[in-house]
Amino acid sequence: MASSPLPTLPGPGGEALLGGRAAAAPFVLEGETATMTGWERRGVELIQLAGRSAARDLHADVGMAVNVLFTPWSMTRERVGERGSVLETCLVAPTLPLVAIQWRAPDGAPPLRGLALSVILMPDAGSVGYQACDTGIRAVDSDGDWIVDLSVLPEKPSSWTAVEGDGGGIRVHVSVAAEGPVTLLLTAGPADRADRARTAGAHLLAHARMADHQADIGSMDTLAAVGGADEMDRGVLWATRRLQAAVSRACAGPPSRKTDAGALFWSGVGAAAVGDAATAVDVLGLLDTLEGDADVGLGCPLPIEALTTVLAARTVLTAGKPGTLAARARSLDTELLDSARRTGGDRWSVWSLALRRSADALRYSAPPDFIEVLRAEAANPPGGGNRTLPMVGQGPPPSAGVLLEHLLFPTGPAGPAPADPTRLDALDPWIRFVRGEVRDAYGAWRSRLTQGLSPGDARSRGMWDSVLPPEPSRAAPAAAGWETRDCH
Repeated sequence: MASSPLPTLPGPGGEALLGGRAAAAPFVLEGETATMTGWERRGVELIQLAGRSAARDLHADVGMAVNVLFTPWSMTRERVGERGSVLETCLVAPTLPLVAIQWRAPDGAPPLRGLALSVILMPDAGSVGYQACDTGIRAVDSDGDWIVDLSVLPEKPSSWTAVEGDGGGIRVHVSVAAEGPVTLLLTAGPADRADRARTAGAHLLAHARMADHQADIGSMDTLAAVGGADEMDRGVLWATRRLQAAVSRACAGPPSRKTDAGALFWSGVGAAAVGDAATAVDVLGLLDTLEGDADVGLGCPLPIEALTTVLAARTVLTAGKPGTLAARARSLDTELLDSARRTGGDRWSVWSLALRRSADALRYSAPPDFIEVLRAEAANPPGGGNRTLPMVGQGPPPSAGVLLEHLLFPTGPAGPAPADPTRLDALDPWIRFVRGEVRDAYGAWRSRLTQGLSPGDARSRGMWDSVLPPEPSRAAPAAAGWETRDCH
């Protein structure tokens, strides 16, 4: 690791730029293996690296943020306090468990003249060992298989203090007297990979350039909106990049069925809709680790295996790659299908949709007799009732299969679109589109993208949900009573 100040970070670049006055709203920066969350006007609340909490409550004595500029991976804030105006640039490496934060004086302003930082490392670990060195501190969990490295450059003159945190982890305080830019690097990982992640921090400008490149619409190999309306162009880019990053992180470990199955399903639908076959296939792999039912917002629990088969068919029809679907269709449990058929209702309607659309997706790659078997299974009526045409609803409200058919396969013979699909209010733009109301659908979609890029309604910029980070700490705790290790 270099012992001199790292180059000045240029701040966010590329076409996907959002900015304005800092708001009382959360922010989220995320890559494939790293995330940083906090509140626009204050410090950084949580940094997660490689699926685990690496740091919490990161504070610098540089005052409150007044202006902010974002991309999905980076952020620059102008912070104003006793030190005057300070520029703070945060960068989450798009593909590595690495984050960097740099503080510097604006061009033409007096030098920074030192900085004080505090942070809790490994906040979720009960017992943490640590070792201080010239450039920072290394924290190790009790098992010795997880390492968090914190470096602050330039390292001299500086002083470090550390003590066990009240709720776990270790609380670290750093005082740096340097006048030039002060850069904090945080990396983490298993013991055999921690050194490689630490070494990658020396190439900070390369990570910043990669973030800028991915923030350009021209770098996307999926659907991109280039129509001149910022909320459309940027909104599609932000949503696609965020989805790719979230699915990549989820692939690091099986998600919880209770909280993630429904979100995974719709994430896969979104990936397939923009032609991102790789992300859709990743979602299918995650869904395959789950069992039972999922809540996908249709008012009833639905079998995960049926939903996964529907998504696989949708992916093949829009992005190709039929191999995974063929293997899935051949391995379907006939007893499971018979049970769903006897149950009828929403559960069977989704299975019927899955079988029919699998037959459509495989019609050019599977033997004709196999396709006929799939179609016959789909058309076989629920037990105990009269034969009905596939996917024709039994009256209001429309079945889950009918709703999914209209949303995922709008060109199919599913009958007239539901007049009032109240169970799918959140998908109003798409519902309008499949009804043929193209102008209204465009307006509704543009409105949703605008909302997602706005920090209003308890949302962070570039997000379309209402999940908030923990309420921020008001101030960094004092360092009194900590063990001090000087690195002059």
